Amino acid sequence: MSIQASRVAIHKKKKRKAWIAWLIVFVLLAIIGAAVGVGAANLKKILDADTFYWNITVDGINVTGMTKEEALKAVGEARQADLDKIKLRITYDDKSWEFGYKDISASYDVEQQINKAYAVGRQGNSIERLKEIRRVKQEGASFNTSFTYDVSLLKDEVEAIAKEINVDPVDATVKFTPNTSAANRFKFTKEKYGRLVDTDKAMEALSAAVANNNYQPIELVVNEVKPKVFMADLQKATSLVSSFSTPLGNSTQDRITNLRLASGAFNGYTVWPGETFSINKATGERTRAKGYRDAKVFKEGGKVIEDDLAGGVCQVSSTLYNAVLMADLKIVERYPHSRKTSYIDLGRDATITYGAADFKFKNNRDTPVFLESAVGNGKLTIRIYGEPLPNGQHIAITSEIYKVIPAPAPKMIVDKTLKPGQRVVEVTGTPGYRTHTYKIWYDKNGRKISSKLITTDYYKPIQEVIRYNPAVPEATPATGDNAAQAAQ
Repeated sequence: MSIQASRVAIHKKKKRKAWIAWLIVFVLLAIIGAAVGVGAANLKKILDADTFYWNITVDGINVTGMTKEEALKAVGEARQADLDKIKLRITYDDKSWEFGYKDISASYDVEQQINKAYAVGRQGNSIERLKEIRRVKQEGASFNTSFTYDVSLLKDEVEAIAKEINVDPVDATVKFTPNTSAANRFKFTKEKYGRLVDTDKAMEALSAAVANNNYQPIELVVNEVKPKVFMADLQKATSLVSSFSTPLGNSTQDRITNLRLASGAFNGYTVWPGETFSINKATGERTRAKGYRDAKVFKEGGKVIEDDLAGGVCQVSSTLYNAVLMADLKIVERYPHSRKTSYIDLGRDATITYGAADFKFKNNRDTPVFLESAVGNGKLTIRIYGEPLPNGQHIAITSEIYKVIPAPAPKMIVDKTLKPGQRVVEVTGTPGYRTHTYKIWYDKNGRKISSKLITTDYYKPIQEVIRYNPAVPEATPATGDNAAQAAQ
């Protein structure tokens, strides 16, 4: 066979195969066309259709024969009706607040599901498409929209509503007017309860309402809020718990003025539970501008007794210290003097220096205590009012000297500037002491219940210093601590 003849034969063979393939396609199309109930002539029309094919539903709505726009409208209207039913209503007393689907960004993915449904029978080549159309016509295809929402978007709204409703509690108050009659000493205002919306429960109820498709009114949970301070508790804290006085002795008017200013700085002061009281903080810096004057003070560890600004205020801190001990309050900071004072026993004093030594105590009770001071009738008195000690008990303070340390022999200094035979006591000597101080509890009948050692103090001995001119025979030097009686 010639080459030309061979080519003709191959060409005829290819044409025959192509014809057979088209015949097969035609037969398949005819079969599929019969299955979908149309003639082969209408197959192209079906494939080019812009409507949904047979037996397709979206959310139970049969969209067969609809255009996309018609299906979007039909399904969209049905879902919009569901969205319009969302009425979230919060109530409290005669007030109410309502929110709709837009407030929680509620929606259905209608367009996405319509697009998926419309894609049925429109993917692949003509045969694949027709196969899919045939299958769906027989078996059906269902699509369902998804519901989404975000209740957390109402959080700010709920908190704003709570702000309208919430009421802060009001504590009871007490006004303490010291140095007046018992009837006028304390005045009270009654406490008031507050209210607080439970916003977490409100959000939980809103979420449950949407999840369960149950839109009954939601009553807010509003809790009662107790105040911290009640009038009944304040009224229990008005008894005289302790009172302590120290004598003014031969105090100068300047010294008495200092006592009035320092004690007056906290006269009428209320020390609340857990609060720490500082006498230096109460008085502030004791300056001339505030009216403080010069009076006798201990200096150089008690070796020097001379006038200085605000002299005498340690009598205030010492008097307060004893009243605080008798009220069974907690001592936070306290220091003894360097030597004995004229107004109180050793072991029971408390020295202060602004910016250095302070006297502090803490109110370790559950109720407040009130401080009252008075200077008059030859004494300084400090009283503490509050809740009585349990079972009618009262406390006494006592101290004892358990060791005396003799003062060193006087130091004699020759001073030719003095007149012959003249002697000047520059530092008054005094023995040293070691003391124990006790707190003693008594029952309401005066019987001793218990005692407790609370401090052990040490007062250094002070060497007397005498300046003299020995031009004439010396006399035995005089010693003593008389000068100390006017100091501190």
